[in-house]
Amino acid sequence: MSAGTDLVIQTERKQAQMRKFRTAVVAGVAVALFALSACAGQASKDKEEADKKKEEVGDYVMEQDKDVPEGLLADAVKDGKLVVGVKPDQPLIGEKKGSTYEGFDIEMAKLLGMRLFGKGGEEKVEFKETTSDNREAFLNSGEVDVVIASYSMYPDRVKQFSFAGPYLFTGQNALVSAENKDIKTIDDLAGKKVCIAKGSGSIDNLKKENPKAKIETRANYGDCAAQVKDGTFDAVSTDETILYGYKSQDKEAFRILDSSENFTDEPYGIGMKKGNDAAKDYINEMIKAAYENEDWDKAFELTFGAAGMEKPEYPEIGKITSD
Repeated sequence: MSAGTDLVIQTERKQAQMRKFRTAVVAGVAVALFALSACAGQASKDKEEADKKKEEVGDYVMEQDKDVPEGLLADAVKDGKLVVGVKPDQPLIGEKKGSTYEGFDIEMAKLLGMRLFGKGGEEKVEFKETTSDNREAFLNSGEVDVVIASYSMYPDRVKQFSFAGPYLFTGQNALVSAENKDIKTIDDLAGKKVCIAKGSGSIDNLKKENPKAKIETRANYGDCAAQVKDGTFDAVSTDETILYGYKSQDKEAFRILDSSENFTDEPYGIGMKKGNDAAKDYINEMIKAAYENEDWDKAFELTFGAAGMEKPEYPEIGKITSD
């Protein structure tokens, strides 16, 4: 092979290597641009969803009531924020998603913020995660101003705490695996393993209704639902609205017993430390205003309605039984 031929071959090899290098660079740039585009697309989607939420909140017409009674609520106005205890793990009621909260209880808290602080008042509501087991401790310690967390106004609770409402009525039922064909009534829970959140009034309710049910507790209802799905438990029993939230997340996995099986009255109220009667009256007027201006309806349609639940009648303020 001549020197000239060898030089040509080497040149061609270098050119081929350069072509491969350029192809790799172009491919790398394309991948990077695609990734950036995907990130930008997700960011745009997140912004659109956030803007949509703002628009939905903007649909409320709740007017400010500056006649705030001294004490709990006046102190909140002075501090420029209202601290509200909410559930972080109950779909449709109170659920934390990223840095925001969603659900009917969350919407009620926003309406209260607007009532106290005026336009944009929902931004002055500070949410604090609570569980069924610590709601009352948080109220007594002052860690939260009010609790809006699927908090049923049982007679014994009403004696120990001040409650506004009810703002929603439901009843206790049971959720089972969709594959479970044996449990059709609350009576069928006899001998079955039933999960209930620690500290929930649903424990005593089920003990009275079906003493033969084998009740065990978990930290929250999210854990209960997950363990019904994996077969650890036969059922979870609590308020139908809570159960509906978990079913809405996985419709093929769960089944709720017929509503005729509801065996308690569960009037959801807004809880405060005992003695806050003036604050209770103020919040009751806010709830009535939400009925009259249909903000309550908007909150329902944004949450339960979007999941297919039929809108119930407005609960009567101060009435804690369905009779």
